[in-house]
Amino acid sequence: MKNTALLGILVVLVLEAGCMMGPKYKRPAVNVPQEYRTPEPQLATQTSSLGNEQWWQLYQDPVLTQLIHTAIAQNYDVRIAAARVLEAQAQVGITRSNQFPSASVGADIYSQQNAKVTKVFPAYQVNAGDLNLSVIWNLDFWGKYRRQT
Repeated sequence: MKNTALLGILVVLVLEAGCMMGPKYKRPAVNVPQEYRTPEPQLATQTSSLGNEQWWQLYQDPVLTQLIHTAIAQNYDVRIAAARVLEAQAQVGITRSNQFPSASVGADIYSQQNAKVTKVFPAYQVNAGDLNLSVIWNLDFWGKYRRQT
C-alpha cells in the first residue's frame, strides 16, 4: 500500500515536470545608439537625397523612364508592408483565440430505403437524424497559449 502510494506520487511528479513550459521570456536589454549615422561635416549642409534626384534621366532611355514613373505611381511596397502588419495582427488574434472556449453545432438527416430481397426480409425504409453540440475549452494551466502570443 505504501509503495503503491509512493509510486503514484512519483509518477504524478514526473508527468507534471514534463508539462512545464519553461521560464517566462524576458526581453534582453540592448544598447541602442541615439543615431545610427552621423553626417559628415562637408555633407551636413546638403539637403537633397540621391533618391530625390532623377538619376534615370542620365541614361536617356524612355523605357526606363516609363518604368520608374510606373514604380513611383504604383508603390506596392508600402501596401505590402501594411498588409503584412494586418496579417500579423490577425495571426496573433488566431493564436489568442485558443485561450477561449469554442463551440460547434452539426446536424444530419438521412433516409435509406431497402427493397424486398427475399420473402423472409420485407422492404423497409429508415429515416434518421442527428444533432450534435460540442463545446471545448482547453484550460491553459502551464501557459502554453499565453506564451505563443
